[in-house]
Amino acid sequence: MFMDCLKLCAMLTMLTLVPSQQFSLQNNVAVRKAERQSTQNLPQMTVEAGIGSYVRVDKWTSLYVTLTSPGTPISGVLTVRNSARAVEEEYSQPVNVGSGASRRFTLQVPGDSSSFEVVLRDDNGAVIATATPIVRQLKASERLIVSISDPPDALNALGALRTAFGDAAITAMSLSDLPTHGAELDAADVLAFRAVDTADLSSAQVRAIQSWVQAGGHLLLFGGPSAALAHAGLADLAPASPAAQILAPVQQLATFSAATSLTDIPLAPAALAPAVVLRQLRSDAEVLAATAQTPLIVRRRLGRGIVDMLAVDPALAPLRSWPGMLQVFQTLLSSRVNHTGAAVHISTDAAQAAATNMPAAQIPSPLAVLAWITLYTLILGPLNLFILRRLRRLHLAWVTLPAITLTFSFTTLLAGVQFNGNTPIVQRLTLRFGHAGEAVARDVTLVSVWVQQTSQLRMKTAGALIREVSAPRSIDAPTFEQISIISGNDGNITGLQLGTRARTLIAYTDVDAPAPTVDASFVAAADISDPTAYMLISLTNRTNSSFEDCTLLAGRNYRALGNLPPGRTVEAAVPLRTAHPQVQYTDYSVGSPRTQTFAGRYYGSATETSPPESDAVNDEPAPLDLNGAPLTDALVNWANYGDNRQRKEARNGLIMSLLDRSHTMPGAVLGCWSDDPSSVPAITDAAETNQTLSLWHLSLQPYLIDRPQMVPADVYELEVANSSSSAAFTHDGLSLAPGEHILRLQPWLSMRRANNIRASLRLDLRLTSEQRTDIDATAAVAAWNWRLSRFVEIAPDTSTLQNITALSDDFVSADGGIHLRISARGGRITVVRAVPTIMFTVPGI
Repeated sequence: MFMDCLKLCAMLTMLTLVPSQQFSLQNNVAVRKAERQSTQNLPQMTVEAGIGSYVRVDKWTSLYVTLTSPGTPISGVLTVRNSARAVEEEYSQPVNVGSGASRRFTLQVPGDSSSFEVVLRDDNGAVIATATPIVRQLKASERLIVSISDPPDALNALGALRTAFGDAAITAMSLSDLPTHGAELDAADVLAFRAVDTADLSSAQVRAIQSWVQAGGHLLLFGGPSAALAHAGLADLAPASPAAQILAPVQQLATFSAATSLTDIPLAPAALAPAVVLRQLRSDAEVLAATAQTPLIVRRRLGRGIVDMLAVDPALAPLRSWPGMLQVFQTLLSSRVNHTGAAVHISTDAAQAAATNMPAAQIPSPLAVLAWITLYTLILGPLNLFILRRLRRLHLAWVTLPAITLTFSFTTLLAGVQFNGNTPIVQRLTLRFGHAGEAVARDVTLVSVWVQQTSQLRMKTAGALIREVSAPRSIDAPTFEQISIISGNDGNITGLQLGTRARTLIAYTDVDAPAPTVDASFVAAADISDPTAYMLISLTNRTNSSFEDCTLLAGRNYRALGNLPPGRTVEAAVPLRTAHPQVQYTDYSVGSPRTQTFAGRYYGSATETSPPESDAVNDEPAPLDLNGAPLTDALVNWANYGDNRQRKEARNGLIMSLLDRSHTMPGAVLGCWSDDPSSVPAITDAAETNQTLSLWHLSLQPYLIDRPQMVPADVYELEVANSSSSAAFTHDGLSLAPGEHILRLQPWLSMRRANNIRASLRLDLRLTSEQRTDIDATAAVAAWNWRLSRFVEIAPDTSTLQNITALSDDFVSADGGIHLRISARGGRITVVRAVPTIMFTVPGI
């Protein structure tokens, strides 16, 4: 009986618990289902960084963010922080994605970090997604080649290039991924287009590519059966146009690269290669290699950059399996030591000084304000009363007091020492890179913002890529406020704290820049014994802008042209000479005295300005680190500034802060100043000053040498064509590490000589060894013999360089080029001077 009761109780208990357990299980399933639905409704975010994940320090980086909303719509802000700066910068962009949709957004940020964290916040500021992209920071010695090809891996062999500047890295990119701002491409050194229809590029993308080339990029357009596709959208940049398709011999490619190879070049394949006839060459195009049927490689120099067009496709047989094709690209791409990337190299300290040193950018000296107030008080009170009492005209005080007050107020305004209240003062200095005849240019603008009273202001950026110029934060330095930079065409900066110090920012943008019409040509010396030739230009300002303090630079010389108002035409000649001296600036900063010489004159002496043209008297050796004219002397120091030394110092600082010591400007360049009405970046109702220095490279027609003459050394530029170790332009000259180096003395003026013209060469080559007591560095020098197609030793060591005799015509190419092979042994060797003197004659005359 008792056992039956226990069984009955157990059954009743089980019947009672089963519904409860069943309810609990159902509840858990519901919770998990709700959590799964909540997770599914969260946005999905992926981020790709840079160009194929590659980024470079001090260059802009694009972050490509893809947002997918599987559930509710997304409305919020994308943010990436750059805490590597002294002021914490936060780059943001508002985003909106519909339900079930996917959109791609682009954030442009400085590439100063090896890792970026992208955060998505909703409209209430809550974090709803984060992502960290894969990033590879390029070394300073690495060159990035971007392949835009079909298939994407067709040009992967270029990744095996080893240049004098460093190793090559290659990455693939699609047409749609190419950015729309030139500065975003500055991390890349080479863009190569093959078998892709560039007609699909947007006008903004083409504009960005042109801006990037003019600032120093190298553009490659490949030919073969798909030549028309690569040419279609970039026809305005290309040096030639593709015509009929043919089968062409390619032996000349091996000849082209033989003089720059450290090893023997394999014979070019005997089979004919698919090629395209290159026709309608531009007037400034240069043919580097050609067959009887068509040019194989055509080059155009555009600004500081290069555009090369090939008639063949290296990814197709028989070139695809030819080992010598890599040496062809070695010759095309390896010569620009220290010239990779964009032309601008920012010196932060000099940039700060240049921007803040402009007129009205700083408050007046407290002593000057005190002296002014003291003078005003003395004149308004005691002196005025004393004079009126002596004249017995005290009743005129009602006239003299207002008159004195008005006079002081007016002179205070003119003197610029008035207090501006809380009106922001915005000063802009812009450096513009362009090419004569081309509408697109690159602007780099230094902006100084100041206001007397502490306040937070909002600055419009209008699509410019902008950042603050500051030194990296030290451990002990205080953390400043956060600046939020919102990108886009209606971009702006918020949280800009002003009043405690002047804020200096730098902005990059591509612009449509009005350029004067220029016709430039080279004229050889009239007498064969005269080493002086001329660069002639005719310059017409057909724009509505007024250009001031224009200067023509050619080789190592310059000539001031003065002001150029609209409608005016000027003609000028710049002499090109042998062994003209250069200025070598050292440790220059705004406001500091200069003691470097130029043609016997000293900066910082009683004469503040240099002559408005380069001096021909001094024949001192030219330092090798400057292949172009001394920019600050040519573009700033000769101008008449009157008593406004501050503006002169600001202009000096602009050039010195944005164009570092390695910057060279081979060829003919026109520099002009102007008052730019640009308002990027801008603050509403601010007092503004705009100054722009435009630097236009000039197109030069190929020059035919058809009579006896001497070519001045100023026409030559030193390049590094190949190296088994490393080479770099330094303060002392061209530094070569132990190993084999091939140097090229190449005219920046495209030259060709008639068949009956012969050349004789005298070479002033000076090498110095590393100054150490524990090494014995020396070098052997050989010159390329174009008839024998091999290098011939001309000096077994550095001690015999002065014994080099005149070299025959066999050592000068048809275009005037000279190739030297320097074998550095025992230590580092520095080339401090390389001046060729070439006499062209007609045998028998």
